[in-house]
Amino acid sequence: MANDKNDSKKMIPKPPTIPRNSVNLNSRQKFIKSPDFENEPDHITEILNTTLSPRPSSSKYQALPKIGTKIPSSKILIGFRLPNGSKIQKEFKTNDKISAVLDYALDEYFKLDNTKKTIKNKFTLLQMPNLILENLNQSLESYKIENRSMIFLIEKDLIH
Repeated sequence: MANDKNDSKKMIPKPPTIPRNSVNLNSRQKFIKSPDFENEPDHITEILNTTLSPRPSSSKYQALPKIGTKIPSSKILIGFRLPNGSKIQKEFKTNDKISAVLDYALDEYFKLDNTKKTIKNKFTLLQMPNLILENLNQSLESYKIENRSMIFLIEKDLIH
């Protein structure tokens, strides 16, 4: 029995001097950023630098370009809002006559109802409602229409 008591004492493990979940201070490693990682952008920088893809337009009509769109200086991008609410756009040269702009707008307008009508010799620039373009032989440049996207509105009451 004496041997049994000694055997049972040997089977009881000694309590650890260091708790199981702690790390020995002498064996702790310092985490140093290696030079390889300094040149690589971190995850946050990647996220910030990614550009989101534009959401598809809910409109079935073509949208006008955003502010800041580069257009050649010899051209003017003109947008048209038709009476049904749709929008169209086309680039014109600065020396194009007002009649060319009007012809394009009328062709697009009359595609809606498949009839050919006539329109009075004037239509209005939406951003500058006081400016009425009456002389169809003058160029876009002579009316001081600048190189930016502008919308012309053709009103129903001008058509007869």
